[in-house]
Amino acid sequence: MTSPDLIVIGAQKCGTTTVYEDLGAHPSISLTDKESSVLLAARESDMRTAYARVPVPEGSFLAEVSTEYAMRPLRDVARTAAAVAPEASVAYIVRDPVARVISHHHHEMAARTLSVGIDDAVREHRQLIDYSRYAFQIRPWLDAFGPHRVHVLRFEEYMSDRATGSARLYSILGAPAFTLPDPDAVHNAAADKRVAVGAVGKVVHHPFYRNVIRPRIPTSTRGAAKRLLLPKAPPRPAPPNRDTLETLVKELQPEVDELAQLTNSEPWWDLEERWLT
Repeated sequence: MTSPDLIVIGAQKCGTTTVYEDLGAHPSISLTDKESSVLLAARESDMRTAYARVPVPEGSFLAEVSTEYAMRPLRDVARTAAAVAPEASVAYIVRDPVARVISHHHHEMAARTLSVGIDDAVREHRQLIDYSRYAFQIRPWLDAFGPHRVHVLRFEEYMSDRATGSARLYSILGAPAFTLPDPDAVHNAAADKRVAVGAVGKVVHHPFYRNVIRPRIPTSTRGAAKRLLLPKAPPRPAPPNRDTLETLVKELQPEVDELAQLTNSEPWWDLEERWLT
């Protein structure tokens, strides 16, 4: 039976594309397609079939990366993951939660799923805040897998020293030591990001394309098609105003503090100092 040895659950806009590429660089690590989100399949048998399709040589490891696994309350799959892959390790990448909200808003504007500025968007679209509530997101995974299997990594540290960050990921997985060939490579940078909108966007986000067609297209071919056919993301929208920043800091600082308690660490961000002074 094939099931993932490592599940990277997000968070969205926290460097998961870079993490995916760093895992894929290791010769002993196989990966599901990044956009497949296998654990969201309707039936457990479909999940196991999807994992079984991934070639995993003997002695190698299987990893999955999906930001959709840390999108409560829209998605809540920790118990499902524990049933399908009870021995897996879980990694959760987080960044300054206000910065994540701002980046998430830009992402949605680029994809044309949002058309309002960030001050209105924060009030009207709750997921912008919820996906930055890291303690809220990680609690079900801690309950399902236990704290010894759940690892929280800080985006800022990982990106500043990817050789060390990737080595930690390989260690969590139990893979042999490996030196990342190009620790300075940039993946999914906003300035170069291509976005699928309109009819093309509907096709590429359809489950049939994501789960059946996309995995059969080589990554290099998909990348070339994106560069040829898709427009670049628009410039970043205006930043949040003072009132919006105060709202974000008031709601998200308690989550930062609770995450520190859950991980037995000091709080990683002082949001008031960072954003209001």
